[in-house]
Amino acid sequence: MTGLRLAATTSVLVAIGVEVLTTLPGIGHMVMESQQAGASARAYAYILTAGPSATRSPARQFAEHRLLRWRRRPTDEE
Repeated sequence: MTGLRLAATTSVLVAIGVEVLTTLPGIGHMVMESQQAGASARAYAYILTAGPSATRSPARQFAEHRLLRWRRRPTDEE
């Protein structure tokens, strides 16, 4: 599950980076358009919402809980 978590985060960051460098539609393209339009607050909002959505997805947490029932949950949730 640790590898899956790292791979998911890395893949989202790479996808956003590719969207920034190309004209593919997506959150990276929206960040670039916001920066070019001078709307830095909107660009930061896109960046700040992209990070947690990749690392803390409810689907990932659900799958981890179902697949690793034998594992004790830490006292402080990730």
